[in-house]
Amino acid sequence: MTSIDHRAIGKGERGPITAKVSEIYFDAVRGKASQYRGWVTPVYKR
Repeated sequence: MTSIDHRAIGKGERGPITAKVSEIYFDAVRGKASQYRGWVTPVYKR
């Protein structure tokens, strides 16, 4: 269970909004979301 100041928050699992924000974030930082491609710089492994 997750808590803040010793008060339980939610049921200890991600809710639908957190899941969607996480999905959009990871698509953006991995260059998969075309509208955010200008925000990232590709880094290539040598």
